Amino acid sequence: MYCSKLTKGILSTHDYFNGKTVECIGGGFHKLYILEPSGKVTVISADPTITEEYTAIEQLGHIKSVTCGKYHTLVLNKDGFLYSFGSGIFGVLGHGGALSTDSPQLIKTISDKVIKEIACGEAHSLALTQHGEVYAWGRGYEGQLGIRNSVEASSVPKYIDSFYSKHIKTVACGQRSSFAIELDGKIYSWGEGRCGQLGHGMERVCRRPKMIEFSSDVRISEISAGAAHAVALTEKGQIWAWGMNNYGQLGIGNKTSIWIPELVEIDSLGNQLQTIVKVTCSAYSSFCISSQGSAYSWGKGFIGHGTNSIEERPKIIYLNTENRSYSDVFSCDHSTVLFSPLRLYSLSPICGPVTGGTKISMIGTALAFTDKLKVRFRYAHFMQEADCNYDANSNSLEFFSPSFADAEEDLTLPVEAFIDVTMDGEHYVTCEKTFMIYPDDLFPESLNPKCASVHGKCSLEISVDFRRITDYVTNPKALQSWFWNLIVGFLPKPRSYMNRSETPTKLKKEGSLDESRLTSVNDVRNEDHDWLMTAAKFIDGKIICTIPTPEEMDENNTGYVVDFAINGQQFSGKPLNFKFYNIEINELKPVTGFSDAGTNIRITGKGFYDSTAKKLRITSQYGERDVAVNWDRKTKSYQCVIPPLHWLVGSEGSENIKDVKKVPLKLDLTLNCIEYTTLPAFCYNDIKLLRISKAKIDETLTPQAKQELWEKEEHEEKEENEAKIKREQEEDLAMQTACKPGVKLYLWSEGLIKTSDITVRFILGNQAIPVIGIYKNAKKIGVIVPELGDIIQPTEVLIDLSLNAQSFTKEQLPIKYLGANAVEEQPKRRK
Repeated sequence: MYCSKLTKGILSTHDYFNGKTVECIGGGFHKLYILEPSGKVTVISADPTITEEYTAIEQLGHIKSVTCGKYHTLVLNKDGFLYSFGSGIFGVLGHGGALSTDSPQLIKTISDKVIKEIACGEAHSLALTQHGEVYAWGRGYEGQLGIRNSVEASSVPKYIDSFYSKHIKTVACGQRSSFAIELDGKIYSWGEGRCGQLGHGMERVCRRPKMIEFSSDVRISEISAGAAHAVALTEKGQIWAWGMNNYGQLGIGNKTSIWIPELVEIDSLGNQLQTIVKVTCSAYSSFCISSQGSAYSWGKGFIGHGTNSIEERPKIIYLNTENRSYSDVFSCDHSTVLFSPLRLYSLSPICGPVTGGTKISMIGTALAFTDKLKVRFRYAHFMQEADCNYDANSNSLEFFSPSFADAEEDLTLPVEAFIDVTMDGEHYVTCEKTFMIYPDDLFPESLNPKCASVHGKCSLEISVDFRRITDYVTNPKALQSWFWNLIVGFLPKPRSYMNRSETPTKLKKEGSLDESRLTSVNDVRNEDHDWLMTAAKFIDGKIICTIPTPEEMDENNTGYVVDFAINGQQFSGKPLNFKFYNIEINELKPVTGFSDAGTNIRITGKGFYDSTAKKLRITSQYGERDVAVNWDRKTKSYQCVIPPLHWLVGSEGSENIKDVKKVPLKLDLTLNCIEYTTLPAFCYNDIKLLRISKAKIDETLTPQAKQELWEKEEHEEKEENEAKIKREQEEDLAMQTACKPGVKLYLWSEGLIKTSDITVRFILGNQAIPVIGIYKNAKKIGVIVPELGDIIQPTEVLIDLSLNAQSFTKEQLPIKYLGANAVEEQPKRRK
C-alpha cells in the first residue's frame, strides 16, 4: 500500500502486488523501488524522466536491494556485488572520477568484498560488508564520510578505520550525516550536526564516527534518518529521536528541536506506545510499525491521515487499513510504501465433518487470483491439499474441505486442522483461525417440544451427545465460536413417508433414541430440498432455536423432520419427526358444573391431533393446575375432567371457596407444554331447585305463536312481596292437579345461567327420562313433561335439574303424573 499527494494522504492498494512475493522495498529522495524475487522492479517516482530506469536494474537479476541518493542509485545483488549509476558529481558513483552513467556499473574497488547492506545520503554512500566493515565515498564536506578529518570527497570507496576491531551490523544515512550500529547495540554518528541530527549535543560537525550517549542503558537495533533528524529503535522495541523538529517529526509532542536522544513513548491519543519492530524516516516525517502490525506516522506530509497533515506524536494510520497487518515500511520525500503480508484472519465456517465437503470462505488481506493458488489442511500428522478459488466480488477465498475419512482410524475426533494458503506454490501462510474436524455421528436424540404452532416464536430444544466436543474444547468462549454457524432445519416430510404404515426396517435400525426418524442420510443432505432454516445457539450442551413460521404449508401434510448443522451447511442426516399444528377452537361443552363434583368436558375444533404432550391448564386465583387430556379418535376431539373446586384451591383456599366460585376459571390447552390456546371460561355453579309451577299460555294464540313464545327468553319481572306470595299460592294449588305428557312446567331455581346443556330429569322408580330444558331467565327453566308410560292413577314423579347434563341438583321435587289416556282429576277449589 502506498501513500502520497496523489492519494490525498490516504493509503491505497497497489493491486498489482496482491498475490505476489515482494523481495524488498527501497529507494530514497525522489524514488521508491519495489522488487520481486524474479528480478522485476517497479518504480514509484515523482520524476517522470526516470520511470524507465527499472529496465536497466532488471538486467542485473537477483537484486537484493536498491538505495538512492538525490542524483544517484546503488543496486546490490544477492551475490554481494554492488552497482551504481546516475550523476557522478562528487565521485558518488564510486568508479573513480566524476563521470555519470545511465546504466548500472560494478564498483570494482570493493568487488572483492561481499557487500551486505548499502545506504545513501544526498551525495554520499555507505557500504557494509559481511564481516562488519564500513566503506564510504562521495561528498564529505560536512564530514559525512568519516574517513579522515582532511578528506572532503572520495570517488572510490574507502574503509572507515574508526571501526577497526569493531563489527558493524547495520548502517544508515541522513541527508549529510551517517550512522552505524555495532553488534553490541552501540550506535555511532558523524557528518553534519547543525540541527542536532548527530545526537552529540551542540556539535555542528563531526568528521569521525562518534558514539551517541543515551540517558539510559539501551541497545540499538535499527536507525533511520531524515533531512536533519534521526529515529532509533532499541532491541526492546522503544523509540529514541533527536534532531530538527520544526514539523513534529521527532514525535515528542512539540516542535522544539533537540540535540540529544529523547525517548518517544506516548502516542497521539495519550496512550503508551506499543512495542515497535520497524522505523523509517522521510525528509520531514517518521514512521514505525508495532509488533501487532499497526502502522504509525508523525511529522509533516501526506503520511496516511488524509491531506497534508502535521502530527507531533505517533498516530496510528486508520484510513483504509481495514484488517491489514503491516510488517515493513519505506519512505522517501514524496511517497511512503507499507507492506502488508498475506494475512488470513477469518474462516467461515470454522468446523466441518470428517467426511469433508464443507464449503469454506476465508477472508484476509492481499488476496488475489493466481494459477498456483492452493490451500493445505494440516491435522495430527496428516496433510492434504485442496483447490481454491478467489472471489473478486467478496475479496475472499472459497474452497471445500477434503474428506478426512482415510485418516479417521488414526484420528481422535474432534481434531483441529491448520489451513495454509499459497499463492505462488512455494510460500505458505497459515490462517489465524483453525478448522475443527468433528465426527459424522453426531445426531439429534430428542426434541422438546415435538410439535408447535404454525405461528412460530416457540423455542425448540434438541438433545445431542456433544460430550466429545465439550471435552475437547473446555473454554466456554472457544466452544461458542465452534457453534457460531449452528442452524436447525425443518423439512416437510415427503408424502411417500406419510402413506407408509410401517417404518422401513433399515431406518428403524438407524433411528434415534425415541425411534422417530423416517428419513435417510442421503435424503436430508440433498441440496435440492427446500429447508426452512433458523439460527440456533448451543446452551448447556443442548441446541436451542426459535421455531420458524412456515410460509406455505399443506394442511393435509403438516409432518416435518428436524435436523441440525453445526457448521450451517451439513446436516447430521438422521432427523427427528416434528409436527406443525394450526388448531381452531370451536366449542367447549359444558362450560359449567357443580363445585363438589368433577365435570367431563369436550373440546371440539379444527386441526386437532393426538399429541403426547397435550394438557389442560386451569388457572384460578390460587394458582395453576394441569389436568390430563384424552384424545377421542372417532370425533377428533379432546376430553378431560374439570376437577372439584376443593382440588384446585387446596387447604389454602377452603375458607374462601364461596368467593372462588364467583370467578370463572381460565382454561388453556397446550399440545407441547409450551404454547397455550385459550378456551372459553368454565364456571362452578351450585344451582338449587326451589319449586315447580305450570306455565300459563294464552290459548288465543296460534300454535306457532305459542311455540315462539315458549322458546323465547323472558325478562325478570319485579313483584311486590304480597303479589309474589299470592302468585306462588295459586301456582302451588294448580300443581296439586296431576300433569300429563305435554304439560309445560317452570322450574324455579337459584343460580341459573344460560347453557346449551340444560337438562331436566323425570324420575319414576328406576327410570330417569332426561329432557332438554329451555332457559327463560336467571330464575326459571322451562320444560315439557315427557311420556312416562300409560299410568292411570296419579303417581309421584321426582324432578331434578342440571346445567351440564352430568351433575344434577341435590334437590328432587315431586309432581303428580298421569298418562295421556287417564281421566284427569278435577281441580280442588279454594275454601
